[in-house]
Amino acid sequence: MKPQDDVNGRTDLSMTKSNQTELVNMAHQLVCLRNVANLLSDNNQPLNDILTTFVHLIPEAWQYPDITCVRVSIGQDIITSVNFAESNWKLTAPIKISVNEIGKLEVFYIEERPKRFDGPFLRGESVMLETLAVELSHFVERRELLQLQQRQHRELELYSSLLRHDIKNDLGVILANVDLARMINQHPGEDLKDIFNSTEFACGRMINLLNAFSRSDSVKDNCLTEIIEKVTRSAQEIHTGLTINLIKNQDPASLMVPSSNLLPLVFENLLRNAAVHAGEDCIVVIELTKSSNNVLIRISDNGKGIASEVREKLFQKGVSIRGGGLGLYLSKQVVETMGGSIILAPSRDDEGAVFEIILPLAVITNGVCKCD
Repeated sequence: MKPQDDVNGRTDLSMTKSNQTELVNMAHQLVCLRNVANLLSDNNQPLNDILTTFVHLIPEAWQYPDITCVRVSIGQDIITSVNFAESNWKLTAPIKISVNEIGKLEVFYIEERPKRFDGPFLRGESVMLETLAVELSHFVERRELLQLQQRQHRELELYSSLLRHDIKNDLGVILANVDLARMINQHPGEDLKDIFNSTEFACGRMINLLNAFSRSDSVKDNCLTEIIEKVTRSAQEIHTGLTINLIKNQDPASLMVPSSNLLPLVFENLLRNAAVHAGEDCIVVIELTKSSNNVLIRISDNGKGIASEVREKLFQKGVSIRGGGLGLYLSKQVVETMGGSIILAPSRDDEGAVFEIILPLAVITNGVCKCD
């Protein structure tokens, strides 16, 4: 019995050492994965620098780090650890984007070691390499998508710049023609005057629309009352017969909203819809009410309202009373981007279409609103 006890004792001791080795290896692998995750979260460093650091993080996760070397091949780029040397003792895992193999990750032992699961490598090391290859694949894919988005953004900025330049030039020609027509018609009738004025203000609105897509150098809080008053004055000049009444239930200086170049376009779109659909002598009432940390903008007209068959889908892309169908959809996107909401609200007596917009109030840190 005593020999058996001795054997059992030695067996138990051997398993304990094995377990300890396994735990140490797992700890090293976890540290490696954490360091790799931190490294691959940085999209700003050059890819070559990322991969160089990557191949030098890996050996610490292997059983024999001193004789472990690494090679990463992606396309024509090959990065190796400083001690790299090819040998017959290696593990390989593919680097893929979708189903396409774009490279491979290899780990070598540069000296022979006892045979284990896969040559001298442990089962956990084989799994570890596959995990690292997957993480690297995801990183490369994210990086390529980011670079594609950046290229598309630069192209969009260039196209936008060219578009603004060309359209502004064309609008300048139209305005010059209006001035020329005024000179030729020294005593125009009221109808012709209205056409001249409407054309000028429509061109001005288009120029403001183009300017809205110019990049702002700084973010500032906006006085909501001032924004609406400017839009109101322009809309009444463009649309003959349109009357807009603005009701302010609070001190205008308290109605500061986050900066948005596109917010004025929301109000322009709603007022244009009212002028087109509410008929002659359209009257629009805009009421501003502060509520807690938000402001409610209620916009109503005296038209016939909106047909029941389109009310529920009014803010969807392509849905419109007549043609287009992007105005209210885009307005909703702008408002929601600012953290607000827009709905078609129930009408009161003698009201047609009613829209309610809720916007968050900005935290005022500098300055005051310059409102009348």
